[in-house]
This record gives sequence, structure tokens and C-alpha cells, in this order.
Amino acid sequence: MANCNGWGLGNWGESYWGQGDQFAPVVVSQSPPCGSENINKCAPIILKVASVGCSDLDLDCVRITLNGVQIYSGAGLTFGVDQNDGWIGACSANSSVTSESSSIYNDVWVFYIDCGCFECGDTVEYSGTFCTEQGKTLSVSCSFDTAKCPYIREVEEIDRNHIVLRFSTPLLNDIKINPALFNVNSYQLISTNLGIAEGKFVTPKRVFIEKGILPQAVILETDFLTEGASYQVVASSDIIDKFHQNLEERGLGTLVVRSTRVDDMLKKLPRTYVRRSDVNAERKVTPYHIAAVLGIENDRLGGDFGSDA
Repeated sequence: MANCNGWGLGNWGESYWGQGDQFAPVVVSQSPPCGSENINKCAPIILKVASVGCSDLDLDCVRITLNGVQIYSGAGLTFGVDQNDGWIGACSANSSVTSESSSIYNDVWVFYIDCGCFECGDTVEYSGTFCTEQGKTLSVSCSFDTAKCPYIREVEEIDRNHIVLRFSTPLLNDIKINPALFNVNSYQLISTNLGIAEGKFVTPKRVFIEKGILPQAVILETDFLTEGASYQVVASSDIIDKFHQNLEERGLGTLVVRSTRVDDMLKKLPRTYVRRSDVNAERKVTPYHIAAVLGIENDRLGGDFGSDA
């Protein structure tokens, strides 16, 4: 026991034999921290509560709620015997109550809360009541925000055969863990009626992933797109981000096809040059890449380099 200031508790509470239990329980740590953001939606909640003084924590009074629903009750339970029987519903499968030693506190109880994954972009709120055997009470409340769902944030046309998809959160660049990201069949261009021309059926031919461990963009190489046609670019929900959250569709991938500076520059290349992003199935720097870099930058700056005017 820690810091009893004497021989301990007297038979009638506080006495000259010891100071007794004059303090409410305290929070040792909380994970995730209260007020934190971008938390993995499947992360467990770990709450450590300790007693200060000589008496033990009283499990009978413990109550924990999650998003307004009670998930634990210690009523009638005894620590070291049946403390894990207090979990309720979905939280009962993987949650636990254990203890750990401390040189500072008397008892340290660890409440490991795993009720399954939350939704991405959610605010998670939990609260709890804890007390000592002498009725000193601690009330805890906390909230945190899970990471927002990944989605296609915007699309940009490079030329009438290449489209950039930019995502809201970094993705996992691992073909074993995130195979859908690398699969060209994960992407679709759906013709819509927002353009001034009717779009033909278009099939993505190749997908190129941004270099790096956590890419946020891919380039689709497609069939030749119809100028003036409109397409909705969508990707498979099997694509996951760094938090292992699945991609959701928000309708932000709308594209109206136009002739870009890159298209203008490619028209002026001799036909002997390959106009794709690979040569003989290998990625190489080609006249296409040079034209793309110059054309994209010029297009963004609003210049007329490479135009037919």
C-alpha cells in the first residue's frame, strides 16, 4: 500500500493509527487522449483509474457509458473473481478489467474497452463513475474524433487519355494489404449528362500509383475521352487508407473533358514518338512526360504556351 501515513485504517474510519482514505480515485491515463482527432476508428479505449491512500477501489459502484449507452456495470462484482462479467452487449467479447502495479498509487485498474470499430469521422464520447470503499467518487467524461473517411477529393485531366485522382487521406501503398488500389478494375468512368457532348463507354487501361509509402494520388490511363463529355470517376470501396478505412463515394469525382495544353503539345510531336506513359511495358521518361510537365504547369498558370493560337 502507498502512503498510509500510519498503521492504516482504524476500525472506525480515521484514527490515530492512520490517516485513512481521504481522496477520491484519480485518472492515471486515458487513450486516446481527450479532445484528440484523426484517431483510428478501430482503436480501443484504455482508461486507467487508481486509488490514493490505503483503501481499495470499490468495483460495485463502477459504471461506464459509451455514446450514451451503458457498457459496464460493476454492481455485485468482485475484483479478481468476476470483474469481467460486467461488460454489456458488443463490448463483452474483447473488453477487460485488469490491474497493474504502481509505486505511486494503491490500486491501478485498467479498463480496456473494445466494442468493435466506430464509424470514420465520428465523435466518440464516453463517461464513467468510480469510487472508493469509503464513498469518495470520481466522475470521468471524455471525447475524441475518429479519422475522416477517405474519398476522392478531386480529379484533374492531364490530357484526353490520362486523369489524376486525388484522395482526401493518404493510402496504403502495399499491394498485399491494399490490392484494390493497384487493380485497374477498381476504377470506373461513368458517363453523365452534365456535358455538352455524349460520352462514350470508357475503360481504364492502366493505373499508376504515386511514389511513396502513403500516396494520395493515382493516374488513370484510359481510352480516348470525348471532348465536352462529362464523366463521374469512381473507385472501389475496397481501397483503404493508412487507418485501414474503406473508401467512400461522395460524388466529387466529376470531370468535363476538354483539350488541355498537353493535348496540344502531343499533337505536335512526331508520330514516331510513343504518346503513352510507358514504353515496351517499362516506365521511362519519354517525350510524353516532358510535354505533360510543361503542359500541366502552363495550364495551371493560365498561359498559352503550346496552344494553336
